Amino acid sequence: MNNHEIALKFSGVSKAFGQVVALDDFDLTLQQGELVTLLGPSGCGKTTALRIAAGFERPNSGSVFVKDKDVTSLPAHTRNMGMVFQNYSLFPHMTVAENVGFGLRVRGVDAAERDMLVVEAVSRVRLAGLEGRYPHQLSGGQQQRVALARALVFQPEVLLLDEPLSALDAKVREELRDEIRTLQRDAGIGAIFVTHDQDEALNISDRVCVMKDGKIQQIGSPRDIYLRPVNGFVARFIGAMNVIDIQFSPQNKPLIAGVELDSSITGQVGSVAQILVRPDAVSLCQRGTFGSIDGTVVGEHFSGATTILRIRLDRAEVTISAMLVSRNVQLNVGDGVGVVVDPNEVLLDSQN
Repeated sequence: MNNHEIALKFSGVSKAFGQVVALDDFDLTLQQGELVTLLGPSGCGKTTALRIAAGFERPNSGSVFVKDKDVTSLPAHTRNMGMVFQNYSLFPHMTVAENVGFGLRVRGVDAAERDMLVVEAVSRVRLAGLEGRYPHQLSGGQQQRVALARALVFQPEVLLLDEPLSALDAKVREELRDEIRTLQRDAGIGAIFVTHDQDEALNISDRVCVMKDGKIQQIGSPRDIYLRPVNGFVARFIGAMNVIDIQFSPQNKPLIAGVELDSSITGQVGSVAQILVRPDAVSLCQRGTFGSIDGTVVGEHFSGATTILRIRLDRAEVTISAMLVSRNVQLNVGDGVGVVVDPNEVLLDSQN
C-alpha cells in the first residue's frame, strides 16, 4: 500500500433527503491501494457516501477529491471509478465478454485492444471459457465475478463495492471475499467496500469506518475497532458483547455479583452502571475458585471452531456468554462453573 498517495477524499460532505440527514460532515481519506469498509446499520449513510463518491448523488455541502482533483460537480461517467453492485446489474442480453467489455466500448477503446483486455479480465476472475455465456446461465458467484471483471477491466482510479456479497451463500461469499481482496491488492487500487456484516468488514479491510446516523463513530484497523472501541455503539455493533451490571464499592472498585473486578474503571461509590465485555474475554474455572463469579451453564452454541456457553450468574439477574477455548473440556447444561472476567478487556457502557 502506498501510504502517501491519496486515492479518494471526502471533505466535510453532508447530504440530506428532505428532513432526513444521510451524511453529516463526513471526512474520510482513502490511500492508494487501501481497502476501507463503511460499516453500520441500515440508514447510517454508508451507501449514500458511496453514491456521492461515484457521482450518482450530489452533496449539499463539502467536496470529493480523486487524487488531487475536485470531482464534486463532475458527472459519474467522467470519474473513472469501477462500481460493483449488490444485484450484479449485468445486461441480460449480453454475454460475459460483452458485459465485461461494455465500459471499454463506451470509452471508445478499439476492438482489438478491447478483446485483449476482456480476455485478461475474465481470466483474472477465473471465468475463462465462459465468455460466451449469458447471465442467466451463470451462478450468483459467477455473475458477481463478471461484475467485478467489468469494474476492473478499464483500470479505474477507485473501486467502489456496494454490498457485493450479500446475495451469495456463505461458502461462495467467503471465497469471493478473499478473491476481491487479492484482486484489489494486486491492482493497487484504492477501494471503498460497503457492508452491514461485521465479520466481513473485519476480514477484508485495511481500515473500518463505523457509521451511525450519518456520522463516523470510529475509523481504525479491524483490530483496533474490535479490541479498542471508542464508545458503546461501536462495541455493541462489532461482534458479540456481554452487558453486565456492576456496582462501585466503597473502595471505588467495580463489583460483579459482589465479586471485585480489578479494573481501572471508576464511578461514584455505591452507584450502578453497566460494563461491556466480549465472550472471548470471559474465562471459566471450577466453581468456588477465589475471585471468580459462580454461575450455571444454561446453554451451548457449537460452531465447529468455537463453542460459546451461556452462563447464568447465580447472584445477578444476567446471563452471559463465554468462549470455551479447550476442546478437551466438556460442560453440560446444568453444570456449575466459575466465571472470570478479564479486567483489561472491560469497557464502561456508553450508548453514544
